Formats: sequence, structure tokens, C-alpha cells
Amino acid sequence: MKTGQVRVVLVKRQDVDDASALTGLLGPIPVDEPIDKIGGDRAHNTRHCHTAIAVRGATPSIPLTKGQGKALA
Repeated sequence: MKTGQVRVVLVKRQDVDDASALTGLLGPIPVDEPIDKIGGDRAHNTRHCHTAIAVRGATPSIPLTKGQGKALA
């Protein structure tokens, strides 16, 4: 069921990197609860983030890093 609900949002301190924070954000959402899309900024365009998103079966909505020809896989 697609609800369009935003489940988590994080405003973080500068000493926490975005890629590490993503896994913690997904943790409280039950694994059997489907996630359609996970968005982030260019800082989330890492293998770590793309792997965490793929594990949840979601589609990433993350812009490419400057100068990058394609999304990370």
C-alpha cells in the first residue's frame, strides 16, 4: 500500500557523515514494511547508501556526484 508517508527525516550535526546516518534511519522501520523510495543529497551517493537502499528493496532518489557519469551500483 502506497501511503506517500514520510517515515524519517534527519537534521544532523556536521560531525556525522550522511552515509553512516542512513543505516540508522532505516533501522526503526520494520523490515516487512515496504519502502518505495529513499531520497538524499549527493553525499548519499555512496556504495554504502546504495547497498542499504537495495537491501530494503527501495528505489534511490539521489543526485549524481558532480562529474559522475552514472549512479553507483
